[in-house]
Amino acid sequence: MDPANTYRAIFIQSQASWFVVSGRDFTLDAHGTGGIVGHGQRWWSWYGNATRLDGDGRPVALSLVNVTRGTVRAFTVDGPPFWCNAVVDAQDVLYDGMRCIAENADETYFGQKREDGVRTRGVPAFARNRLTRLSRRRRETFPSTIYVPHNDTPTLTRLRATSSPSIVWNTDGIDTFRATNITLRNFDITSGDDCLAIKGNSTNIFAKNITCRGGTGIAFGSLGQYEDLPDYVADVVLEDITMIRPDPQVQPLMEHGPRVARAGERAVIDLRFPPTGGGAGKGRVSGVVARNVILDQVSTPVQLYQTNLGHAGDAPSKLQFAGLTFENWTGTAQGATLVDFQCSSAAPCENVAFEAFDVTPPDGMSATYNCVNVASSSGLPRGGEW
Repeated sequence: MDPANTYRAIFIQSQASWFVVSGRDFTLDAHGTGGIVGHGQRWWSWYGNATRLDGDGRPVALSLVNVTRGTVRAFTVDGPPFWCNAVVDAQDVLYDGMRCIAENADETYFGQKREDGVRTRGVPAFARNRLTRLSRRRRETFPSTIYVPHNDTPTLTRLRATSSPSIVWNTDGIDTFRATNITLRNFDITSGDDCLAIKGNSTNIFAKNITCRGGTGIAFGSLGQYEDLPDYVADVVLEDITMIRPDPQVQPLMEHGPRVARAGERAVIDLRFPPTGGGAGKGRVSGVVARNVILDQVSTPVQLYQTNLGHAGDAPSKLQFAGLTFENWTGTAQGATLVDFQCSSAAPCENVAFEAFDVTPPDGMSATYNCVNVASSSGLPRGGEW
């Protein structure tokens, strides 16, 4: 595939787009029966476990670009080759009812997960047979919660230990970039990557009733990818979020839930930073609320890290996180670490609050909370590294 023969409507990461909608005052209503059939399996199997790069030509299924007062309603994307949706350079956009389905049916990759770039198997015959019988049903990944990466490309070193299905990588549910006043309601996302990804200069984002099945959770990132373009993210509310982890012998991926992180094995909220060839960007993430979150055996419920494939010379990051609230969280984690904040020494995290945070580790483990370079926080017991 020659990336030069693709249509580019999204600036960030030189991504290609498939169906692009622009304009104002419109409604795209699929009435629960229409949408896009992406034939993603052909793309996923072609790439297999090979390295994938930003801008390599895999298309975003549905892109809203240069939109004012647009609505997408009761829409399904079945088998997106790349991201399911993107909202870019847009304002006053409503999504009400979006279903994205990225589930592998290629028997070659049943039960595999990414681990140091090497294919690993380990699924018994009965599970493979079960997967065959479920080839036309959802094969969900394992969600994690929220994570915040500080660059753009997924950090493979962080994801390798997760139980994510590598073949459906980059099948984000929706990414926002340079977008304001965006409402996302009633999403059901089966993905091998970010359920939602809040990228740079996204403000006034409201997401409610979001179900993430597998993947890497809800991400704030990538951010700080471009040295000369600061990223500001403000006033984001995530409400009524459910992270579902399926049977690991059927679908070995679910990193985070609502995360500033990815879904599956890591944090529910995962705050992440620069992409391939990126880093050193400044900015600020503030006014984030994640409330009413239900987790099912996520690897790390809340995670923030600021070194996602960035250049060594770009550390420490100058992008700061402040005013983060995690309220009314319940459910289970797969490990003892429930909160893992690795903030930058050059821009410590401020005003991090936890209220009614009732996530439990496995029986026999004591919960730990890692908070590095966190200047002020409340609501967590003192445990781990502070």
